[in-house]
Formats: sequence, structure tokens, C-alpha cells
Amino acid sequence: MNSRAPDCLTAVRFAAAVLAFLFVQAAWAQGLRYRVEIDAPRELAATLRKGLNLLRWQDDPQMNAERLRRLADEAVSEARQVAATEGYFSPQVDLRIDESQPEWKIALSLDPGARTHVAEVEIRFTAWRRNQAVEAGVQLTGTARAPSVNLVSQPPVPEGERLSWLVLGRPPSGATQADLGLLQAAAGALLAGGDSVPLDRRIARRLGLDEVSLRGSGELTDRVVAVGKRLSDRLYISYEQGLGAVVTNLIKLDYALGRRWTLRAETGSSSGGGLYYRYSWD
Repeated sequence: MNSRAPDCLTAVRFAAAVLAFLFVQAAWAQGLRYRVEIDAPRELAATLRKGLNLLRWQDDPQMNAERLRRLADEAVSEARQVAATEGYFSPQVDLRIDESQPEWKIALSLDPGARTHVAEVEIRFTAWRRNQAVEAGVQLTGTARAPSVNLVSQPPVPEGERLSWLVLGRPPSGATQADLGLLQAAAGALLAGGDSVPLDRRIARRLGLDEVSLRGSGELTDRVVAVGKRLSDRLYISYEQGLGAVVTNLIKLDYALGRRWTLRAETGSSSGGGLYYRYSWD
């Protein structure tokens, strides 16, 4: 009997060692267990539960303490990003880890604070046409409610020349009739925002005129470039240059006889005159 006692004791110890080994292996295969508790407003909490890496890796069999703490640190940054996407840019984020139990508890608290409301947006944007003798561009500044569009160039050149370099890629001295139409169309499209005046009117003022416009409709060949100058309260003179294959030009002289009656004389490709009555209705 006595000889068998040591053998039994050895067998018991061996069995206990095997059980302990199996328990450790099972624990290792299962990984570190933890649960996550989130305290945040409902819409933010729902987004956090879907997006936190801390929750995505919760059932990872190779989870350990070092890896879990790294995911917890990342969760703080992720919570701030979630709050920012909803307009909360000064959130208070608190994360605590309770390691007192076999299953660790991670408590994440998110107080978003006051939501930020955008009252105004400042705009600063410049688009350049590069790789030419004069690099020209369009600069957009101001605010969303009152934007301002201006032409810029390097090196600085007059505004009319900036437009030519921007649209045509060359100085206005070599512009054809079709080029002039393109320039006028571009000038009419570039309107300065806020209280600024349209660019075509600014160009006219630089030239000492009251009007620089592109008249007509349809194809470019059906249009004319017109410039005009008011000589007095009643007298207005204008010049029109056609853009079609057949060159046309007219000089018109308008004299206002009253609010509705105008006397006109014209000369150029055709000559004539007339008495015009103007009436408008809503």
C-alpha cells in the first residue's frame, strides 16, 4: 500500500499539471476578454458602436493587454473624429479601463458640448494659366455671400491684356475678329461679386467708354462687338463690328427727343436713319 501512494500522488500531480496547461491554452486561444460601455448622445453612440476598432477586435483570439491598451488610445481619437463629423469640434472624451476582473471593462464617455454653426465662409482661390510669357489667372476671394472675381497676372499687365492672355494665351495685339468675340464673351461671364461692378463695365471704364458688349444671339458669326460713349444726356454714339466672315461695321448716333422717342442716324456697311419709339411693359 505504501509503495502505491507515491505513484498515486505523482499521477494526481501530473493530471493537475495537464489541466492547468489545458486551461492556460484555452485562455490563450480565447484571448483577453473585455466589454465596452459607451456613454454618449444616441446618434453619436450608434456611430461609435459601428466604427470603433475597439469593438471590431473584441473577439480576437490573440488579443492581449498591450494591444487592448493601444486600441483604447485609438478609440479616444476616433470618438473625437465622430463628434467632428457631426459639427462638434470641442468634445470632452474620457476613457477608463477596469482590470480588476478577468473580463476587463472599458468605459468610454463622450460629451460633445455645443455644436458649431458656420456663420460665414471665407473664400481664397486662384486658378492660373501657366507656361506662357504672361501667366494669367482668375482669383476668387471674399465670402460665400459676397464673392469677388478678379483677373491676376505674373508679371502685372493691364486688365484687358490679362483677359487676352487668360482666354487666348497671347497678347490682344494679334487678336482676330473671332478672338474679340471670345474675349467679350469671357468678359461678360466674369462678374465681380458683392458690390463690385461687372468686369466688362470695368474694362469699358478703363477705356473711357460707357459700353463694351457682345450683341446678337446664336452662332458667334452672327454677333457683333459694340462699344459706346454717351456724349451728353441726350446724345449717344456707338460703334459695332461684326464677327462674321463678311465684315460689317456701323457707326450709330442716337439723339433722345424724349423718354420714348429717339432719332437715329447710322453709317458704315449700310447708311440710314430713323425715328424710334420705345415702349416696354411688364
